[in-house]
Amino acid sequence: MLAPDSILQNRYRIICLLSQGGMGAVYEAIDQRLDAVVALKETLFNEEFLRKHFEREARILARLHHPALPSVSDHFTEGDGQFLVMQFIKGDNLAKVLADRGREFSVDEVLRWGDQLLDVLDYLHTQEPPVIHRDIKPENLKLTAREQIILLDFGLAKGYSGQYSRITTSGSIFGYTPNYAPLEQIQGTGTDLRSDFYSLAATLYNLLTCTTPPDSLSRAMALVNGEPDPLRPANEVNPNVPMNISGLLSQGMALKIGQRPVSAVEMRRALMTANKSRQSSHTGQTETLVLPEPWLRQGKSETDEQPTLATRIRPPKANPNNLATGSEEKDMGELIKDYGLVLKRFDAVLSQKDQEIGKIKDDIVNAKKKLEETKKYQAALGKSPDQARLKQINDLKNLIIGNLEQLEVILPQAEHIYKRIKEARDGYAGMKEELESIRDVKLTDEEMEAFKQHLITAEEYLSI
Repeated sequence: MLAPDSILQNRYRIICLLSQGGMGAVYEAIDQRLDAVVALKETLFNEEFLRKHFEREARILARLHHPALPSVSDHFTEGDGQFLVMQFIKGDNLAKVLADRGREFSVDEVLRWGDQLLDVLDYLHTQEPPVIHRDIKPENLKLTAREQIILLDFGLAKGYSGQYSRITTSGSIFGYTPNYAPLEQIQGTGTDLRSDFYSLAATLYNLLTCTTPPDSLSRAMALVNGEPDPLRPANEVNPNVPMNISGLLSQGMALKIGQRPVSAVEMRRALMTANKSRQSSHTGQTETLVLPEPWLRQGKSETDEQPTLATRIRPPKANPNNLATGSEEKDMGELIKDYGLVLKRFDAVLSQKDQEIGKIKDDIVNAKKKLEETKKYQAALGKSPDQARLKQINDLKNLIIGNLEQLEVILPQAEHIYKRIKEARDGYAGMKEELESIRDVKLTDEEMEAFKQHLITAEEYLSI
């Protein structure tokens, strides 16, 4: 840790420590050349490829200019640390403000902040290459005196208190907070632009309800076990939240990435329409918000793979005394074909889940190797007088242990999800075989409808 009044680069004088974690710290400092207060983010890496990764991302961030982003003015290396010089934003973050007030923010406030955040996400996501934040949450938001929201902490070195951190084998560095992270980020299967929309929707949910949303892994496990989604609609938690806005937040927090908005522009437009609808209702006018369905946005027809969940219905046994003819036989053939298509989708999902499990196992092996290397390095230092260095190594070791423990929790959960999906797949395969054995039997309308509902219910497993 840098002591107050320490001077870096003959320019930056440390005022005080703002926050600290296993991978670095953030300080308030004075830029003595410009006589300005700045935020100095220190990141500690031993590996050369991570230092180069830091420098590359620092240059990208320095090129970003938006009212909702703190400006980056410099980056440098001194001692064992990589430093990023950023605009200092005064005040408490929104998580602390929310905790201090003890109640939710108004709908007007949150929608205004949401609009500003979606504007900056559109800016970030349209950069070349696109910039994905990966850790949007109330703790990373501050509000200026002019009511401008500021998005902080781009995660060059996540690892501050209350977060899980991870360094992937590809060199991608990111951190996340479980209650605001999408399932694909927790499982390590790869994030994209839509991952930020989940985190944003979870953040707006928290600000509107003063309730921390359940983490996505717990939600996925509940659905696999046939239990209701523990995420309560925002309008149920806070009746002041209009139903259409609550629906938009639920869409943003969809577990399946393909069911979320495809762009910040789309989500922003939907939020603006929802707000307009709310304002119209106050004046006695009515307006309906229609959220675009995922399969329509992807150019599919309305009848293709609609992700509607239906009540679980056990298809009834058909009466073998009723033989099918003509159109009924055609309906039976189409029904069998539909079961075949569902089975192909099950196989694709199971293949993906199997790859995810393999990656988690590889990550566990790599984490164990990294832990052993760190322990050996720590032992080699022995009782070195460099206490700061010893603390850095110990913090890194604890960080790796935390990541390893998290992976060892995720692995059995991922294996359980695979098992449940496999069991469901076997059930649908058995149903297809049964239908093929009674292809000449005429089904009643009620029986046909029950089988169709059974097909729709497959989405409960295919969307996890």
